[in-house]
Amino acid sequence: MIARIRKSVTESHNSTKPAVGEVDTNPPIQSVKDVVYLFDEGVFSGENPIVKKSKSKSYSAVEGVWAKETKLHVAQKERNQIKVQLKNAETTKAEVLEELEKAKTTVMDLKQNIEVLTEPRGIAIQATEAAKESSEVD
Repeated sequence: MIARIRKSVTESHNSTKPAVGEVDTNPPIQSVKDVVYLFDEGVFSGENPIVKKSKSKSYSAVEGVWAKETKLHVAQKERNQIKVQLKNAETTKAEVLEELEKAKTTVMDLKQNIEVLTEPRGIAIQATEAAKESSEVD
């Protein structure tokens, strides 16, 4: 169907080319595709069709740049996430080290309390044993 429209549009434009100063009375173009087709064929200018530049190279270059930019963006996001994780890990490490120091001081305090409590008990036991020995000797 599109091929027929294109063919009829090009035939109608080719069959009656208006001379300079004449009004174009050809039927109006029905779609944008027809206009693109006509311009690609060079119907209005009467010249050879416009030489199309290789779009694949430029598009592939642009796509390559976009792909690289996308990869860069993803890498930057990952880097930012890793930075946040590192900061969280450092904060957690600092908190754990602080708790460890508190635990060490608590252990030292408890050891000292145990020594303080066991010294008088040991002295009392020695005094009791000495008293038993002295009473047995008597």
